[in-house]
Order: sequence, then C-alpha cells, then structure tokens
Amino acid sequence: MGKKSKNEKKIEKIEELAAEEQTLQDETVGDEKNAKREARKAKKALAKAEALKKEAEEAALENEKAQLKKDKKELKRVKKFEKSINELIKNPEKRKTYVDNYFKGSKGANSDVYTKLLNLDRDKLLGRAQQLLGFENRITEKPFMILSPDSYDNVEKVKYKLEVIDDENHFLRFNQSYVTALFFSEESLYIYNANINHGTGQVKSDHAYEFAFKDISSLETILGQDNEKNPKYSTLDMVINLNNGHIHHINLRNQRIPQRPKINFIYLIGSIILAVLGAAAFGYFSLWNYAYYPAVLIIAGAIVELIRHKKPIPIEPPLILKQEQEILSILKNHIRDNKR
Repeated sequence: MGKKSKNEKKIEKIEELAAEEQTLQDETVGDEKNAKREARKAKKALAKAEALKKEAEEAALENEKAQLKKDKKELKRVKKFEKSINELIKNPEKRKTYVDNYFKGSKGANSDVYTKLLNLDRDKLLGRAQQLLGFENRITEKPFMILSPDSYDNVEKVKYKLEVIDDENHFLRFNQSYVTALFFSEESLYIYNANINHGTGQVKSDHAYEFAFKDISSLETILGQDNEKNPKYSTLDMVINLNNGHIHHINLRNQRIPQRPKINFIYLIGSIILAVLGAAAFGYFSLWNYAYYPAVLIIAGAIVELIRHKKPIPIEPPLILKQEQEILSILKNHIRDNKR
C-alpha cells in the first residue's frame, strides 16, 4: 500500500470528525428522549402524589367533620344528662318518682342516671364520714364502702333490680341501703355506718368510731345464709376481738340472692282461654280454615313465657368477693405490722 497523500489524510480526518459528530448527535437525541420520558414519568408521579394527597386531605377533612359531629352529639348528650341529674338532685320528688319507676321492673339494662345518683350518694357519705371521724390526711389506703339492702324507715320495703350488662356482668341494685365505710391509717381502723334512701338521698343514723390495730387480739370471718334450703341472702361478717374483751361485728356482705322468676300461671291460663275463645269465634263465623291462627299465636306466647322463666339467673355469689378479700388482706397486714 502506498503512502497516503495529504488530501486523503485530510478526507479521513473529516470523515472521522463527521462520524464522531453523528455519534454525539445520536447520543444527544437519545438523552433528550430519555429525559423527556423521565420527565413524563415524573409528571405522572407528581400528579398521582398530588391526587393521593388531595384524597388524603379530603378524607381527613371528612373524618374531622364526622368527629366534630360526634363530639357535638356527645356534648349535647352529656349536657342533657347533667341537666336531668341536676333536676333530680334539686327536686327530691322528681328523684323519688324516677327511682320508683326504675325499680318497677325486676330486671333490666344498666341505667347511667341511677349509677350517677349512686355515685353522688357515695361521695356524700364519704364526706359525712370524714367530717365525723376527722382523720384528715392520715388515711393510707383507698376507702372501702359496702352497701347492703336495708329499709330506711322500717316501713317501706326494699326494692330490687338486676342490672344486666351481658351474660357475665350483672349488678343487683336496691333502693335503700345500710352503709359501712372502712378507712385505714397506719395505726387505726376508722368505721362509719349510716342508712340511706337512694330514692330521696336522705341519710340518717350516722355512726362513726375507730380503734387501733395494736388493740386487736383476733379476727374472725363468718360466711352464712339466712336459710339453708331456700336462701335469699348471702352474708359475710368480720368479727374483731379487742384486748379489752370488746367485740365489733362488721358486716361486709348482706346481699340478696336473686331468685328464679316465678312462672305467671295466670298469664298461661289466660293465654289458653284466649286461644280457645279465639278459635271458637273464628268457627262461629264459619272461618274454620283460619281458626288455628290465633290459637297458635297465643299458645306460642305461653310457651315463650315458660322458656323465659325456665332458665335460672346465674349469679350465685362466690365464696368471697374481690373487695372483701382486699379488706381482709389489708386489715391482717396492718394488724401484723402493729404487733411487731
């Protein structure tokens, strides 16, 4: 091969430069396409993010509106509830009417109003106990209050109602109580007793006393029932024997045991009579083909009544309740500590 001339070298150089320029242009075009593609992707992602953000803001706004509406409704309910409670407190006649109506049924759902009245009664009793006992800031344990059914004036009968929360939770309410409140300090046990009518909020027969733990010689607990064959009350008494020979009986439980409701035989007999009369009436008007309808419906009601009363109320009290166990445990610990 001969030596290239200057012109040939020059042409080759120009061709190389042209090829490099073309390659650069191709790369630039590719970069621009990629850049445009990435820009489109970024734009779509941004639009999607903005849409999601807008959607989230709208959802948050809706939730906030719903919460505000809920809070407003709850506030309205609370104000109405407090208003009704204040009316019952200010007007004893209204309170008595409400409580009497509440105890018309022997079983029912939980009542926030009656629970609030009970809590107010407890607060009032604790305040009276503190004034009479004058223990001020010496109390080291939470106070315990036991309410037992007891006639306020020995004239009006105690009324009962079983409040049912669910199958496992139920409370036996009563409209009159004998109150026992216990307060523990490091050295002494303070005891307060009174009678209260929850229908009127009246309190009478306040009795307050105290004794030192070091003066206790022994402690007994007596669990019993009023009748072995057909018990109606479950009792637990704490007997405190003192060194000077005195004995104090503190009733920790005098709880009525709800009985199985009696079958309403008048209702059952009446249902059967109505069923027969209904069928006869349909027969009298030559409607024998339809005569069984009232009979079936009324007799079905009677069967439902039987089934409803067949199942007993499962609230047989345990051997010892949680609060009772706590009271006994605290008292024993204080007695032990003060004997050292």
